[in-house]
Amino acid sequence: HRELDDAAYALDHFQKKLLKLPDTMQTEAGRALALLNADFLVNYMAKLCAELKGDYCGIEQDVVHQFSSQKIPS
Repeated sequence: HRELDDAAYALDHFQKKLLKLPDTMQTEAGRALALLNADFLVNYMAKLCAELKGDYCGIEQDVVHQFSSQKIPS
């Protein structure tokens, strides 16, 4: 619960820029690839969050729901 700082934290860069890339693509193929990559990043964040909470085999579903490709923050 702090302001995002992508110069200091790689995961903040996911939210500040990388997860927004699908909206900037000019072609359907570009959007599709960017969405695939954004979903990969969301799953990575969800897995990391679960592991940080001690669940080494799980996925943090709250992260998936918050950052899914349909709800990527602008």
